[in-house]
Amino acid sequence: MTTTATRRQGPPSSLDVRALLCFFALAYAWSWAWVIPFVVADRTVYQGRGWPTHFPSLIGPLVAAFVVTAWTTRRAGVLDLVRRMGRWRIGWRWWVAALSPVAYFVLALAGLLLAYFLYRRGLASPDEDPLETRLGKAAPVFGNAYYFDAGISRLVGGPGRALAGWLDRVVDNKVIDGTVNGVGGLAKLLSRGVQDMQNGMVRRYALAIGIGLAGVLLYAVLWIGR
Repeated sequence: MTTTATRRQGPPSSLDVRALLCFFALAYAWSWAWVIPFVVADRTVYQGRGWPTHFPSLIGPLVAAFVVTAWTTRRAGVLDLVRRMGRWRIGWRWWVAALSPVAYFVLALAGLLLAYFLYRRGLASPDEDPLETRLGKAAPVFGNAYYFDAGISRLVGGPGRALAGWLDRVVDNKVIDGTVNGVGGLAKLLSRGVQDMQNGMVRRYALAIGIGLAGVLLYAVLWIGR
């Protein structure tokens, strides 16, 4: 009786050691195959230069993952891997945070395209700006950088300065300095009281001892009589 081996369809149910070893071998082979020629040729990757670059060596694990998945689970496994790569179980706030750089890039690109179409033919006159004539009421908004700097200046020079002055007069001078000065005055008052008690007069010491002893005896009598 003969049996025919068939490939598994979909994700494997248990760990495949052979597939795992192939993944590591392919990942290292791809990455080092790109880096080793630079080492042999004594080439250095510098920041800000397009060549030589090390970026292709960074996708070695990604390439190995797709190759091994296609080898072990065929098309169904590759599709499942792609779906799991794009399945983010996060809230909408994290989506906004993740996509915000893309939004800023789109806005910057739109600004560059707008500037190109407005100024590609130059200025007919230094006193005439096509931005003001074509954008109409929106021109001051763009020309003043959305009034961001002006808003910060008004905030700091108006309410911000008033808040800083109140913090200086009330919180710093009265609360913080008042607490420190109050603790110092209380310690000084207590030290003067202790100094008056320690005046060196034996009669006062004997009187204090007698009062204390009488108090102890009174407490003992009342406690025993309960």
